[in-house]
Amino acid sequence: MLNTPGTVIRSNDDSLSAVYGRLVATELTGSSIRGSPVFVANVFERIVRGKEISLIHWVELENASQLQQLVDVDQLPEDVVPTDRARIAMAASHFRAYR
Repeated sequence: MLNTPGTVIRSNDDSLSAVYGRLVATELTGSSIRGSPVFVANVFERIVRGKEISLIHWVELENASQLQQLVDVDQLPEDVVPTDRARIAMAASHFRAYR
């Protein structure tokens, strides 16, 4: 199933900006981050592996329209991980209100 780019903060990540910088460099090559990560919400829930907390943020990307692996949030494929779908909707809604 499809999921959002990167989902793990690593022990050697110094900041959220560093996390997103790493994700862009490794998973969204050809782009860069414009500005800082913007906090949306946190989600604490039980998943198959146990309890999980997700910190929902969004970032603006340079050259995003040129990235073939990105899809319009209103046209997500059916095979997106269900929990990611809800998080994507939260981030998109926040982004639209912010812009």
